[in-house]
Amino acid sequence: MEVPETTWEQFITDLDNLRSRVQELKDTAEVERQQSDDTLKESEDRFRTLFENAPVGIIITRNGRILFVNRAFSVLFGYKKASELRNKFVVECVDPSCRQGVMERIVRRGRGEHVPKMYETVGLRKEGSTFPIYIETSDIDLPDGHADVAFISDITERKKTESLMAANYEKLEKTLEQTIKSLSYIAGMKDPCTADHQVRVASIASEIAAELGMSKEQILLVKTAALIHDIGKTLVPAEILSKPGNLTGLEWSLVQSHVQSGYNIIKTIEFSWPVAEIVLQHHERLNGSGYPRGLSGDNISKEAKILAIADVIEAMASDRPYRPAFPLEMALDELWNNRGVLYDPDAVEVCLKPFY
Repeated sequence: MEVPETTWEQFITDLDNLRSRVQELKDTAEVERQQSDDTLKESEDRFRTLFENAPVGIIITRNGRILFVNRAFSVLFGYKKASELRNKFVVECVDPSCRQGVMERIVRRGRGEHVPKMYETVGLRKEGSTFPIYIETSDIDLPDGHADVAFISDITERKKTESLMAANYEKLEKTLEQTIKSLSYIAGMKDPCTADHQVRVASIASEIAAELGMSKEQILLVKTAALIHDIGKTLVPAEILSKPGNLTGLEWSLVQSHVQSGYNIIKTIEFSWPVAEIVLQHHERLNGSGYPRGLSGDNISKEAKILAIADVIEAMASDRPYRPAFPLEMALDELWNNRGVLYDPDAVEVCLKPFY
C-alpha cells in the first residue's frame, strides 16, 4: 500500500520540527547549566572572598584535622602560607596545657553530644609563643561531606583590660576595707566597748548568714554592716554611753538616735550594697515594736534581721558599764522565746543550733 505524498511531506515536516524542538531543549538546558555553573562559581568566589578577607581567623576541620584556614588565621598563628597548616591536627595550634580539653570537645562533638559552641583557650604560634583566644564553633556542609568551622579571635587586649579591672577592683576593695576599719576605729575611740562589740557581732552575723546559705556577696554585706552598725554612737555623749545607772527618758532617746546618726554617716559613702539601710534597720523588730521607723515583717531586710539577732545575743552576753553580762542561757532564751515575734525564726534556729 502506497502512502500519499502529502503524508510523507507532513512526516518530514514534523520530524524537522521535532529535531528543532530537541535542539531548542538542548540549548535551553545548556544555557541553564551554564547559568547554574556561573551562579555556583559566583557563590564560590563570594565565599572564597569572604573566607579569605574575614577579619577573624577561620579554620575548617574534619575529625580534628585541618582542611582549610584563611589568611587571618595564618597571620594570627605565625604561618606564612595556609598550606603549612593543612592536614595538621588542630590541637597543634593550642598550648599543650590546654590540648586535652580541646580534644575532649572535638570527641564529644563527633559523638553528637551537646558542647558549648563558644569558649576560651590558649593558642600556640608557630614560633612557640602563646596568646589567649576566643573560639566560636559551628557546622558546615562541604561537597565531600560534613565538617566543622571555627572562628578564632585574639583576646590579648581584652584579657589585659580584664586584668587591669580586676586589679582596680581589688584596690577598691582594700580601700573600702580600710574605710570600714577606720569607721570602726573611730567608734572605738569614743567607746572601746563599742569597737569590740561590733567585731564580735560581725563574726556572729557572718556565721548565721553562711549557715542560712546566703551568697558570698550577702555574707560580706552582713559583715560590713555589722562592723560599723554602731558608728552613730560617736555622736552620743560619752557620759551617757558609760553611765553606770539607769538612763533617763531623754538619755535613752539620745542612745536610740545612734541608729539614724549612723545611717546619716554611712549613706555618704558609695558602697555597692545597701549598708546604710541595714544599719538603719538593725533595731527594727518583726512585730513593728522596734525603732526608728517601726518596720515589721518583710519590710525589714534579711540582712538587718540577721544583724539584729547577732547584736542582741552579743550585747546580752557581754558586760556593760550599767550592768554585768547576762548568763548565756538568758540571752538564748530571749531569742528562742521571741522567734517569729521579734526575731527572724530561721536565723534564730541557726544561731541557737550549737546550743540545743
